[in-house]
Amino acid sequence: MVDTFFQVIVFHGETIAAWKKQCYHEDPEHTNFRELLNAPKEDAAVLLTERFPVPMYVECDQYGSQARFLLAKLNPSVTHNSQRFCARCPSRCVAHRARLGSRMR
Repeated sequence: MVDTFFQVIVFHGETIAAWKKQCYHEDPEHTNFRELLNAPKEDAAVLLTERFPVPMYVECDQYGSQARFLLAKLNPSVTHNSQRFCARCPSRCVAHRARLGSRMR
C-alpha cells in the first residue's frame, strides 16, 4: 500500500495478481491469502474515513491499467516528455515534438 495523501494505492504484484485470477482467495484452504488481500484494503478504509480531503482509492495489479498511478509516484521521471517514454512510441512523439518546436519559434 502506498499513501501519498491525495491517493491511497493498493498494489498487487504479478504473482499475487495471478493467484487472484485463479480465485485462490475464494478457496477455503487459502484463508491466509484472503487475509493477505484484505489487510491493505482494511488499512486503506481507515485512511479514507479519517482524512480530509478524502484521497482517491486505487487498487491495481502489475501491468494493469491502474498501475499508472503507482508508476507516476515511484518513477516520476518517466513521462510523456522523457526519452524512455518516447522510445516506445517514436513516430507519435517525434511528430509531437516537431509541432511544439515549430510553435515555439
